[in-house]
Amino acid sequence: MIGSVYKIVCSQSDICYVGSTFNLLKHRMSGHRSNFKRWEEGKATSEIAIYPYFRKYGPYAFKIILIKQYEVVDRAQLLAYETLWINKFKRTCVNKVPPFGLLKKEKQRESTKKYWEANKEVLNEKNKQYNELDSSRR
Repeated sequence: MIGSVYKIVCSQSDICYVGSTFNLLKHRMSGHRSNFKRWEEGKATSEIAIYPYFRKYGPYAFKIILIKQYEVVDRAQLLAYETLWINKFKRTCVNKVPPFGLLKKEKQRESTKKYWEANKEVLNEKNKQYNELDSSRR
């Protein structure tokens, strides 16, 4: 399979977003724009890291550029290449979550820890209520 790693760049800023696809780049960019529109309308819940910049500059201030094509055996291998390019463009890249493996798991752990710290009292109270209810069922 041939996969492509790309970056989305803004004509009004030096930021970039790195992604990967097995589709044509023009179709992938069209997908990003339509998903952004759905997200703004409240029809999609997941926010991609580039969306705040789409909102600030407009989605048509961006273009998609091929970084490199790779012969890969599966999606995981393509995601590994994508992660390498995200790290290479770290200074200007807006990607928040590494798409591959251990780095992704570490980022998720950090996010969970921050959430727990920010909501400790509420979560402890919910756990206490659950434990009380559970012990009364025994």
